[in-house]
Amino acid sequence: TLLSGRVLVAGGAPLAGVCVKLAKSEAGMRGMQFIEYAKDFTNARGEYTLHGFPPDKYFLLAMPTSAYVPQ
Repeated sequence: TLLSGRVLVAGGAPLAGVCVKLAKSEAGMRGMQFIEYAKDFTNARGEYTLHGFPPDKYFLLAMPTSAYVPQ
């Protein structure tokens, strides 16, 4: 399975270096936890591609890898 997309700021500019993860919430010994199924980092155009995961329902998480200061 493949999922691709872009991460943009509110004005529409691409955001590079964002960690994008595909995860499921599952019950564990310490309560609910996210299990990561795929991960990528956005390129200079804000694009990411996730692959190699089975079809199912997932959470898509996007986290900056460094501080972002809007211009």
